[in-house]
Amino acid sequence: GLEIEVGPPIRVHYFTKDNGEKVVMITFLSRSGSTDVRLNEEHTEFEWTSIKFQQHAGFLYVSTMHVACNHFA
Repeated sequence: GLEIEVGPPIRVHYFTKDNGEKVVMITFLSRSGSTDVRLNEEHTEFEWTSIKFQQHAGFLYVSTMHVACNHFA
């Protein structure tokens, strides 16, 4: 895995899937001194992105991440 320092939660999102399963997602602001990522069997890929890229691509909740990064950085 990737060794990280977990910071404060910056967003909580919840929804119900079509099959009735409830999902809660919590986004944390985190830091790492490394970019060496090793995935376990539950994951197939990862991607590093920047807030600028996400804003340009139209990703949701970018403003929340931007505010949190500026506040806690």
